[in-house]
Parts: sequence; structure tokens; C-alpha cells
Amino acid sequence: ILFQTQGAELNSEHSITAFARAASYLGGNCKVLGTFASQGKINPAMLERRKNADKNDPHAATPRNLERWQKASMHPNEEDFSRAKEFVKAMQRKIALREKYLNMKK
Repeated sequence: ILFQTQGAELNSEHSITAFARAASYLGGNCKVLGTFASQGKINPAMLERRKNADKNDPHAATPRNLERWQKASMHPNEEDFSRAKEFVKAMQRKIALREKYLNMKK
């Protein structure tokens, strides 16, 4: 089960790629049963570097990025924690069902 928090938007290419990259490090015999993402705060030192980045840099302080950074600064929040709790419950059910199925095959 993979968890992540990051300043990127949850359905962004960056977020999806981060999950794929993390899963690739687990090895071929590992099965990913679920993933959970929450937007999170961005490291202030990183934001300072990005504020001074060249305007052609995709991470530069464009109006769109400034808006995303502002939204990210408010996460994780209570709604994110609630979603995380529900995800954990769902994964517990999934693991129990998987174990039941694997025991039936024995």
C-alpha cells in the first residue's frame, strides 16, 4: 500500500509518476493493493528557489503555480485525514478478503 503527500495536484502527471516510480522500487514480486495521495505543504526552501526560477522553468512562480502553492499550503487538512482513515479501513477489508481467498486455494 503506497501513501504520498506532495505539493502537486492529486491527478497530475507528477503525482501519478511518483506512484509508478515508488512501485517500481518494490520489485517484481510485490503486489500493490492500493494507493493514497493527499496534497501537502511544499518545503519553504524549495518554494524560495522556485520563486527565483527562470520564467521558462515549469516550476517557476507562474500565476498557476502560485495558486497551486497556496492550495498546497492548506494541506493536509481534516478532510485529507478523514479520507486517509477511510482508505486504511478499505485496505484492511481488502487484505482480509485477500487472505481469505489465498487460504481457500490451499
